[in-house]
Amino acid sequence: MSPPFDVHPEMMAQIEAAKALPPATSVAAWRANWAVYTDATRRPYPPGMVVTDRAVPLGGRSVKVRIYRPAGLGDAAPCIVYFHGGGFMKGDCDSSDTAAWGLAEESRAVLVSVDYRLAPEYPYPAAFDDCYGVTGYLAWHGRTLGIDGQRLAVSGDSAG
Repeated sequence: MSPPFDVHPEMMAQIEAAKALPPATSVAAWRANWAVYTDATRRPYPPGMVVTDRAVPLGGRSVKVRIYRPAGLGDAAPCIVYFHGGGFMKGDCDSSDTAAWGLAEESRAVLVSVDYRLAPEYPYPAAFDDCYGVTGYLAWHGRTLGIDGQRLAVSGDSAG
């Protein structure tokens, strides 16, 4: 059944994916449903987009990040530090992949997506500490990643 109004075809994929999801009865099931839902609109990277996963060292622990570098950017590029949505309980670099590379491509900046620790396994302020720590790391050590640490912007959606 179609909605009573025009819906963009890409949004219809998410609507159909959401309808097919089973009820979530645990945090793990909720996260699995979120992955299925966000995969419905995942798109391939544009030509020349370089994407790398790495770990940022932060005082005895490390935080996974995904770095998106659009084609044609030189060294010392501006950077967007991106915090995914999901209520601090779900989401990761995969679930925000298309939004992240799209923002990098449109802004012509390197984008660093932070895979912060999730609750309830890691209660507040773990997610904040990861996001803040990665931002500070990029400000001080961005040159090692081809980023100008003096030209940082912070972005995100929902909880991010």
